Amino acid sequence: MKSIFLNRFQNAAIAACVLAVAVLSSCSSDSGPVASSPINKPGIARPTVTYENPLLPPVRIEGLQCFAGGGVAVCSSSGFAALRPQANPWKVLNTGRSVDLNAVWGTSESDFYIVGDQGCFLHWDGTGFTDIDIGTQDMLLDVWGASASDIWISGQNILVHWDGATATTFPSSSLPGSGPYYGIGGSSSANVYAVGSQGRVLHWDGASWSLVTTGLGTPQLNSVYVLPNQVFIAGDDRVLWHFDGTSWASFTATSGGASNDFDVVSGTGPNRVFAFGEDALMYRWDGTAWNDISDPFFSTFQDLSAACVLGTRVVVGGSYSAGSTNVATFDGTAWAALEPSSVTDAILNDAWTFMRDNAYAVGDAGTVLHRDATGWSTVPHGLTTERLKAVWASSPANVYTVGELGTVLQYNGSSWSIVNTGLGTATLYDIFGNRADNVWTIGSNALWHWDGATWTDHWGELPESGAFLNHVYVTPGGDVFLAGSDDFVHFDGTTWTTVPIKMPIVFILTMLGVSDDDVWLSDIQVGVLRWNGHDFEVRWPGREQEYVLAGRSANNVLAASYGELVQFAAGIPNVTPFVTGSSVISGHTGEDGTTYFVGYNGVVARVE
Repeated sequence: MKSIFLNRFQNAAIAACVLAVAVLSSCSSDSGPVASSPINKPGIARPTVTYENPLLPPVRIEGLQCFAGGGVAVCSSSGFAALRPQANPWKVLNTGRSVDLNAVWGTSESDFYIVGDQGCFLHWDGTGFTDIDIGTQDMLLDVWGASASDIWISGQNILVHWDGATATTFPSSSLPGSGPYYGIGGSSSANVYAVGSQGRVLHWDGASWSLVTTGLGTPQLNSVYVLPNQVFIAGDDRVLWHFDGTSWASFTATSGGASNDFDVVSGTGPNRVFAFGEDALMYRWDGTAWNDISDPFFSTFQDLSAACVLGTRVVVGGSYSAGSTNVATFDGTAWAALEPSSVTDAILNDAWTFMRDNAYAVGDAGTVLHRDATGWSTVPHGLTTERLKAVWASSPANVYTVGELGTVLQYNGSSWSIVNTGLGTATLYDIFGNRADNVWTIGSNALWHWDGATWTDHWGELPESGAFLNHVYVTPGGDVFLAGSDDFVHFDGTTWTTVPIKMPIVFILTMLGVSDDDVWLSDIQVGVLRWNGHDFEVRWPGREQEYVLAGRSANNVLAASYGELVQFAAGIPNVTPFVTGSSVISGHTGEDGTTYFVGYNGVVARVE
């Protein structure tokens, strides 16, 4: 269960914490450092804690751009984009689109463009994306610019020029050679090349497009790198073409299979051009010839599909392989993986776990993450950028998340959609149910119920309508518990009743329900409390720690704070170091006993 306190009263110092990558090995209660605690019984094994975010999602990198200072931007399928600012960790960017993104070009980490399917043309300004309408729904495949006001885009059946304000389209019917146009590049406003199917090469001289006669055949051409007096083209069937200012020449790589394709070519001058492709095809042009530069580092790569070159540095992206990486860099001496990335650095406010390889986390800016057997990845729903505060599910085919402005999203097993409750725009803090047709969500002066057919508001039925309530738990039998501030409210199916806590509660941080008569609360002053159906008892002292609760039974309750994890195994508290680098806000335990805690800076920690 989540801690709304942390979300409502954010500590800037905590939010700015540097993420610490920490994996704590499984150990017995007699090994490793243990935080001081009233009870730490020997013989009870402490849980394993594994830090899971940051990690670069397992996607095929389609577009990649280098920036001065070391920054790198990438894009891929399903609306995925990420930025690695200089030497900082990767962060996933919320594009607001779910279409495949195919290429990226820009001048800096705060000024770049991404193109993709369905006419998608996005501009990143350093804080967010602007979706630019350029008057086409065509599949956009590549982008290059002479400047931010002189950008060319190639597509399935179109070429587009963007001057920073207006788009000029050139449909294939108006061009001397039909598409698709897979690659585009240039050296100036008056020297731009587009390449594509059937060996077609088009040239823009600043005024019009013309068809270039190469005499080299009709392979599919995928990428082009242009210098003032030279042109380099990468194509299918291991083909590389070169124009030296006078004539065209073709080269066929000797490494790789006969059907392997070169996907990308990039460089920084006439003596430093690189081409990459399937099965880790790697060649360099040294000014006179193409040379095989294959490296054992890429033995696990399926293909290299994107690249950029800046100075002595080369960065490539490709298909993800288990135990490998999908982005690597060459520093002039050796290849190495870039640092593991962060799936998101957004604040994650809640998690729901089915089992280790099936879990959700939700957070700020409409962030929804899903974990499967390959790891965590962003769900590009494109439905909202509002802060999502809670997630609950009755099954993997019925998942709800709620948040600000009355936002309710539902996943039906195949797609996400917006739920129109018709009840307004109250901020919703939490959601829970015991069946798909008995779901409650608590918010700001709002208590909404879904009975399988209709949403209704029950806020006016509460004994204290002015109370601040931000947690909800529904028991297997259908009883409802609400908590918030210093209030604890029970619904027996007929009547709402305030249950006195009779302790100096400051603010209820989290609530965890494990059965009809077993509900746990945490408070920064009193600590961890348990309600047994009649009375409250303190199970762990507060010590000014903000504990987040998770668990599925009274014999396995976890209380996580900044630095320690308290496990109540068979009712006995045991403490494990909990080094996440950022404070956690919420946690949830799945059917297999796996717990995911989430929090600031996109932190995700797995406990088993």
